[in-house]
Amino acid sequence: MSKRRFEIEKEELEKYFEMHMTYKEIAEIYGCSHWTVMERAKEYGMKSEARKHQMKTDNPAGKKEVAEKISNTIKEMWDEGVYDGRVNGMLGKTGEQSPNFIKEGGKCNYREKAKHYHPEAICLNCGKQLNWDDNSIEVHHVDENHENFALSNLQPLCHSCHRKYHRKSQPIVMVTKNFVFDSCHFLPYHDGKCKFLHGHTYHMEVTVKNRVLQETGMVIDFKKLKEVVNQNVVDVLDHAFFNHLIKYPTCEFMIYWVWSQLSKDIKGLYRIRLWETDGSYAELTADMLNEYIKQFEADWRVE
Repeated sequence: MSKRRFEIEKEELEKYFEMHMTYKEIAEIYGCSHWTVMERAKEYGMKSEARKHQMKTDNPAGKKEVAEKISNTIKEMWDEGVYDGRVNGMLGKTGEQSPNFIKEGGKCNYREKAKHYHPEAICLNCGKQLNWDDNSIEVHHVDENHENFALSNLQPLCHSCHRKYHRKSQPIVMVTKNFVFDSCHFLPYHDGKCKFLHGHTYHMEVTVKNRVLQETGMVIDFKKLKEVVNQNVVDVLDHAFFNHLIKYPTCEFMIYWVWSQLSKDIKGLYRIRLWETDGSYAELTADMLNEYIKQFEADWRVE
């Protein structure tokens, strides 16, 4: 077994923690990242209390009497309506008093949409069983754009995994996998030969864009990507008659159909390219889809 690059003895780490040093300060001593220090501390069952110590000693708000005064002041401001225009709201502002309150039959937000398509309430990263009713499940916007309501951009996660996806130190990468299938169709409104039944060998690229998680070193496992695309698209279309699925099966409409088939299981879909012939392909990107669904899903409602 190869030796890890950065070995930090438990006794040394304990000494630094007693000095109330932060993970970052300790990392600078060893010339490694603060994530490495955090990982070693986790292995030893230890945790830095530096921030808590600083709050007690350096920050006046860390004192109990000051914190209570601030809390009471904020509560009074709530009661006076100072925060009524806030989007996120604050603790204590619930029900109809919350700016995010949605009346029955009214407009649904992205959380309601995610709940509709993922009623099982499972974290899509670690597989932990959660519950929509107690808010233990959170909905992550993969592209971090809260105006993007595409299902492929809404990723149900537990609180711990949600935080992982917001580590700014993790790079954003696109990964792509290629697929091939044979399918036949005809274009009923076409003036040329395509109005007759004919077939193509389609070549398809599916690209996913997301942060590279530190724990896996991946955006998505290529094996999982292959399994999902094969099950939901390739196995359905291979040697099939596409007109049975959509009314006018041009390459342009086909990629919208493919995207809809993958949206629930592949989060972070970024681009789909579908070649009908060697020199001709159609392309759909996340930005294009977002602009399109704004016309129809800005007021998305649960049926």
